[in-house]
Amino acid sequence: MMENILNRSLWSEYNKARRFSTLQKDEQDRLVKLLQTKEAAQSYYFDSLVNMVRPHIDHKTFLSIARNFIENGKAGAMKSRNTHEIFEAAYRIDPSGTKSLASNSSSSAMGKLVLMCDNLTIDEEVKGLRALSTSKYMPNKIHELKYKPKLEALKKLPPVMRLKTIETLVNSRRLKYNIFENVPEDEFKALLFTSSLKHTDRVQTVCNKYEELKYMGVESTVKISGCCDLCGEYSVSITSKVIRTSTGMRETNLGRFLINRSYCPFCYTNLKQEPTFEEIK
Repeated sequence: MMENILNRSLWSEYNKARRFSTLQKDEQDRLVKLLQTKEAAQSYYFDSLVNMVRPHIDHKTFLSIARNFIENGKAGAMKSRNTHEIFEAAYRIDPSGTKSLASNSSSSAMGKLVLMCDNLTIDEEVKGLRALSTSKYMPNKIHELKYKPKLEALKKLPPVMRLKTIETLVNSRRLKYNIFENVPEDEFKALLFTSSLKHTDRVQTVCNKYEELKYMGVESTVKISGCCDLCGEYSVSITSKVIRTSTGMRETNLGRFLINRSYCPFCYTNLKQEPTFEEIK
């Protein structure tokens, strides 16, 4: 009930935040003071309002609001791109302070954003990876910054958490660079050896993803073949710089159509056998 009241209260300020620059000085001050409260930081709409007023306030004032959010914001209100932009802007103003707040945050939603920071120590990176392991998806902003985990940091994670973290690191269709550039292939397999004893399929999937990412940017050709009772045998060859494995193929719209469906792509008749995937070069 209290959370709903807070959300409605902050929502009532939305239009004022949108036209912040036209407000009287006392009204601007009132809204800024509201955004500096712990209660407001826990509202669902907080990040949207902050990004509306951010261009119109000085760095010191914005930083106090951003710190309030990092320290007191609720996980449910920390998943939007607005949140990532607030964190990134605060980091530009105060790199060490912002990184420290995120690294020591009790919220995994905020803790994983430390991976957006530069010059992480191993301990800071481990904290970020631990926070990331609680999520299914990697924030796109971290991928946009081309974050690449250090081998030493991954080694410090427990085996099952390490597998979950690696799964999250690669769980994005927008991952178009080799995120494991700092992890040699033999070391990557060693990281997953213990987990492979109980989670064979999951480990195989991330190993396939590693193979795909290893050659990201290198042209390759794959072939999907099948046999339809009406259309007969067919094959489709695809040449690109982003697809090399069946795992990667299944993550594309075209791949889901050609591989993940059990019917003919031409006449939609059910296939007796699922299509096969083959790497040509």
